Amino acid sequence: MPTPVLRDKKSKSYWLRKRVPQRYRDLVGRGEIWRSLETKDERIATVRCVSLSLELEAEWEKRFEARRAGLPDPVTQRLPETTLSPKQTFALAGECYREYIEQHAHDSATKAEEAAMAHKRKSKPVVFHPNWQFMAYWNEILGFLERKKLNLDTDSRTRFVRAFFRAMEHATGDLVRQANGDFSPSEVAESYPPSEPERLDALTWFDRYAEAAGLAASTLERWRPVIQEFTDWVKDSNLARVTKKQVIDWKNALLQQEVRIGREVRKRAPRTVKDVHLAALKAVCQYLVDEDKLAVNPVAGVVVRNVETERDDDEKGFSDKDARTILAATLQGGSHLLSVEMTAARRWIPWICAYTGARVNEITSLLPTDVVTVQGILCFSLPKERSKGKRKRIVPIHSHLIEQGLQAYVAERKKLGKPLFYDPARSRGGKGANPHYQKVGERLAEWVRTLPVDHNVWPNHGWRHRWKSQSRDVGMHAQVADFIQGHGSGSVSEKYGSKWPKTLKKAVEMIPRYRISTRT
Repeated sequence: MPTPVLRDKKSKSYWLRKRVPQRYRDLVGRGEIWRSLETKDERIATVRCVSLSLELEAEWEKRFEARRAGLPDPVTQRLPETTLSPKQTFALAGECYREYIEQHAHDSATKAEEAAMAHKRKSKPVVFHPNWQFMAYWNEILGFLERKKLNLDTDSRTRFVRAFFRAMEHATGDLVRQANGDFSPSEVAESYPPSEPERLDALTWFDRYAEAAGLAASTLERWRPVIQEFTDWVKDSNLARVTKKQVIDWKNALLQQEVRIGREVRKRAPRTVKDVHLAALKAVCQYLVDEDKLAVNPVAGVVVRNVETERDDDEKGFSDKDARTILAATLQGGSHLLSVEMTAARRWIPWICAYTGARVNEITSLLPTDVVTVQGILCFSLPKERSKGKRKRIVPIHSHLIEQGLQAYVAERKKLGKPLFYDPARSRGGKGANPHYQKVGERLAEWVRTLPVDHNVWPNHGWRHRWKSQSRDVGMHAQVADFIQGHGSGSVSEKYGSKWPKTLKKAVEMIPRYRISTRT
């Protein structure tokens, strides 16, 4: 039995000094702890010392059992704090009242009276303690809050503990009355306000969803304003109150809105409403359903009609003529106003995309160290951090790129200790959703749009579609083509076997060389 001690000769208040049992030490992080008992009275300190000691041991055991069961540490993995209004506090206590009545509705009169007497004893603590009501129903209160997935802030918890204690007084009293044959409606039960759904702030929960789902910075930048736009439209940021009708009305309003695209003003595209606006809201609401915060997803089943069918691949990729036009332009030399890196981007990136089918930002972000030799084959090593598919992949370099002197340029940048196509020293703070290398891709696209090519084809992504068409034309194995481009087929067979560089090299060399007449 622990006894209170004075911490030092100058101390007037008593402390608990407790040795941490061996099996809890790696959880607690120390072998001994001290806690102030906040009193100078030795008798009061003795009672508080025992109470606090038991409280600590209960917490340690709970953490120990959670770890043994493979569950998150209940202390280090706490839920975000929730603040309750007085009305919400009493509504929550009303849930405790109704829960207790339901659990003990069939108790005998003797058992009901014993429970009522036990509560009366708890109402008269031997020694006053600031948290005496909490200590009286320690397990019951924590268990209830855990089931509700609530971590109340200090003030809300203090109010709730008092309301809980009062609810137990009402519940035990009503059970005694019922056990003795009086089943008339309880005035006490009617005094509790109806339970309110937990407030689910839209942006707060979107941020939690984004973190849990590992959303790409670009998706985060595009979707977060959509959530804000929806809450502004409904004039309510609480997703717990969102209805399917509100979502449908918002969808219809979006479809009627006019937006500026370049120099044109036109109605918002149905595909944008479906794939951006509804997709963002649906994703965060589904996360709330998965976390048991919403019963149903209000966006589920909301349909956008008249969505344009995707164009055929032939319409997405560059034609032979446009491909030659762009590649010829890369060999003309750049303006003296361009940076060294942007000149190199115009010179090399279209050629690399043409021979690899890679995403443009996978190439604009290349470092000299990303050009590696694997099993004697020169390759681009595209890290998963800069790949949409979140998978590292090796792409052999086409012999035509090597003959044009790509290795010499890589060696030059390596000597300078700089990325291939941008200079971090010139960065204006591009981070997160719009990093410096992404801006290189945007400026490259702007340049391609100045050339006499089909401007309905995406200026950078057109190479990726063209490469896929070429891979089919030359009879490349479809799964090998997917490996090179970073596409997932969804087939179980994809997980078997190794992606040998020599196999990928054979496939890459199947892409016909571009014969550009202006090349010297």
